[in-house]
Amino acid sequence: MTSLRPGRQVDAVRRPSRPVRAAGVAVLTAMLLSGCGSWWGSDDKPALPGERIAVMPEKADIRIDPAVASEAITVPPAWQNGEWPQTSGYGNHAMHALAGPETPVEAWRGDAGVGSGGAKRLMAQPVMADGRIFVLDADSNVVALDASTGRRVWSVELAPDSDLLEGAYGGGLAIADGRIYAATGFGDVVALNPADGVELWRTSMHTPFRAPPAAGEGRVFAQSFDNQLIALAGDSGRELWRHGGVPATQMILGGAAPGVLGNLVVAAYSSGDLVALRGDSGRVGWAETLAGFAAAGSSLSALTDILSDPVIDRDMVFAGTVGGRIAAFDVRSGLRVWEQPFKVNQTPWVADTTVYVVVDSTRLVAMRRSDGRVRWVVDLPAFEDPEDREDPIRWTGPVLAGGRLYLASSAGSLMALNPTDGSKTSETDVGGAVNISPIVADGKLYVLRDDATLIAYR
Repeated sequence: MTSLRPGRQVDAVRRPSRPVRAAGVAVLTAMLLSGCGSWWGSDDKPALPGERIAVMPEKADIRIDPAVASEAITVPPAWQNGEWPQTSGYGNHAMHALAGPETPVEAWRGDAGVGSGGAKRLMAQPVMADGRIFVLDADSNVVALDASTGRRVWSVELAPDSDLLEGAYGGGLAIADGRIYAATGFGDVVALNPADGVELWRTSMHTPFRAPPAAGEGRVFAQSFDNQLIALAGDSGRELWRHGGVPATQMILGGAAPGVLGNLVVAAYSSGDLVALRGDSGRVGWAETLAGFAAAGSSLSALTDILSDPVIDRDMVFAGTVGGRIAAFDVRSGLRVWEQPFKVNQTPWVADTTVYVVVDSTRLVAMRRSDGRVRWVVDLPAFEDPEDREDPIRWTGPVLAGGRLYLASSAGSLMALNPTDGSKTSETDVGGAVNISPIVADGKLYVLRDDATLIAYR
């Protein structure tokens, strides 16, 4: 798609008014932003005062539709992608079925820099192109590794001042036009030479970037912490335009990379708003919201964040929120095609006529792409100590490779499932917590552990 047919034109994203439980939300937000609890390990800092709200989402009532459950799921033929240049694959985040291992065998493991620990968080998915894998580590270093051996090729520091690293979460990498683009948690967008890491240009925006950048047609798109989508010229870093989304009053650590396909850019803001724009001008084609709704009984009801990358696949855009909604929109008009009351913080995976998505962090759901009706649902292990319901597990993914759906977990597991029925085919111990979805390129599956160990499986 090379152009966007304007739909309902807006100057600002519309959103419904909704009550905010201010005191409780402030506490929950502080807890999440400080990296508390089950996702990131223990925190020795004194407990914050105020009301505690559970951050483990209550499970939604997911009903399998007998009519669609009886339909055979067709897995499309696998194709071998030679690269994984942006978060969630290519700019549109729709990868379908990839070549990869049916049963993973470790090929190598390498040191990808500084991992999570203390106030530092490893959050960005690796990217891969031209036989090298690039990682933005927890100290905002870009580390390049040989994709065949795991050997480190080069590394560069992006932080102009080490004092900026404290709490500089977010950001990520994208590769396009022969350049690596990095958005950082301290407010810079930087272009590097992939061959040696030499800095080509740097643009300082003086506001942290909460999500990985996206790139296409000579432009790079970066989304800031305060919901500004900024378009820069890929060859110089010159600002081309910006779109101001509605600021969110509370948010979760992280963010969604913009979706890019030709001249279409889809921004997913922490306010729950989804906006389609022209890449060349920033003109808004349509805007919709996933906010103002939460699954029944959800303690996350005040959170509207879209943490999953919007997926642009053929005639539809798919997006979901942590508060309790996933929906499909017509790519040209923005009209809502279907929705389900599911809490989503992982990017949906679209393959032919099926959408696979992790719900409640502990269930994998297969939905019919055309109408969102549920084909099957699988409960994943939810606690490391299931008897006492302690040490909650968070699952990331899925990716479809080698005819298997792969998910990785904070408990250090790499699980493979059959995409036709959700049955488990294998489980591999990766030796450490994983909170970033695996990637696939050149027939290999790559897993980045929280300690910045990168493992390749063939």
